This record gives sequence, structure tokens and C-alpha cells, in this order.
Amino acid sequence: MKLPVNEYWYNLIKDGKLTHDYREIKPYWSKRLEGKTYDVVEFYHRFKKDIPPMRYKFEWIKKGRLVNYNMDAYIIKFGEKVDDIKESLKNPVMKYLEGKEYLYHSTPSCYLNSIKKYGLGGKLPRKTFWSYESTPYENISQGCFLATDEYVAYSYLETSDEFDELADQYEEKYAKELEIIVLKVKITDLNINLLSIDTNQQFDDENEPTFFYDGVIPYNKLMITEL
Repeated sequence: MKLPVNEYWYNLIKDGKLTHDYREIKPYWSKRLEGKTYDVVEFYHRFKKDIPPMRYKFEWIKKGRLVNYNMDAYIIKFGEKVDDIKESLKNPVMKYLEGKEYLYHSTPSCYLNSIKKYGLGGKLPRKTFWSYESTPYENISQGCFLATDEYVAYSYLETSDEFDELADQYEEKYAKELEIIVLKVKITDLNINLLSIDTNQQFDDENEPTFFYDGVIPYNKLMITEL
């Protein structure tokens, strides 16, 4: 899909300050947008043909009301720049993510409120469940570990002696069992450039690697998985 824009909107899109485009609901745009889906949205300068077009991943089209303009419009959501997508495909983790939709992380249920407030990886807990001394993760200030399988994610916490100790303390204090919560996130909601193979783990052709995500995943991008 190709969309003309003037210089003001072109620069907002180029600078990453705009992730939606709006087209008034009229026969011209209805014919081109109604019920349609695309792979790429291409924006080109309406007047300056020497300015290169910009191409972004198409997300969706919806109808909405633009109150400030007193106008019904098609709202076109676009995502990552296509050039950035091509660059991310060079990341060595990509071959392990092929055909997968989600990555998984397990956490004690008592940490869930903190994750809701700060995001996953936004505030690291004082108590860790594995030792990262003398590893690349010894002094991290944010981030989280992710697995390609929900049961693998669950097992990392379940087999931790530190988790057993925390669970005993929790049960003694609150008279109820501490649960393990498995969260999942869509791979498309992650910045792939922040994802790297967890160097603490051994993997081979039969055992897939786990990953370290050097960023924060907002809680609204996470879902609880039932095992």
C-alpha cells in the first residue's frame, strides 16, 4: 500500500513519532482500504519526488472518529521499518525462533505485582534463583531470561533451591502455597536486537537455547499461561 504524505507528516513518521496514519472515509479510500490487508505500508513525499519513500510493516486497518478534526477515518497502524526488520533477521537468534510465536518466563506469584508496575525485567528482585557470579549477567540492571517452551521455563524455577527456600518462607508467613506463574510474550512484541542466547546454558540439536532479553517488557504485552 502506498500513501502520500506532506513534509510535516513525513518527518513525524521518519522520526518515529507517529505509528498511525489517518484517511478520511470517502469512496476513494474505501475502495482501497475497506476490508483490505497488506504486508507493507509505503509513505512517499507528496511533492518532492527526490525524497526516498519509507516502508513499514503493515499491522491493521480500523475505522474511528477523529474528534479534533470532526471526521470519520480509516486508522492505519504500521509497525517496524522494513529496513530494521531485514537487519534484525541477521541476528543469530533468529534461526532458533523460526516457526515460534511466543517466548516464556516463569516467576513466583509474589513477584507479579512488581512486574505489573515495572514490567518484566524493569526491576530486578533482590533474591535471584540462580547464581550469575562470574557470568556476563553478574551486574545487569534490567532484563529477563526467556525460554521457547513453557514447561522449560517452569522447570528452571521449580528446580531452584532458592525458590524452595522462598516458597517455605512464604508458606510459613501466609499459610498458603507460593505458586509459579508462567508468562508468555509474543516474539513480534520484542525488540529482537535486544535478544541474545543465554551463555549460561548448554544446548545442542535436541535442546533449544534459552535467551536473555536486555530490555523491559511491559505487563500489557504479557499473558499468563495455564500449564
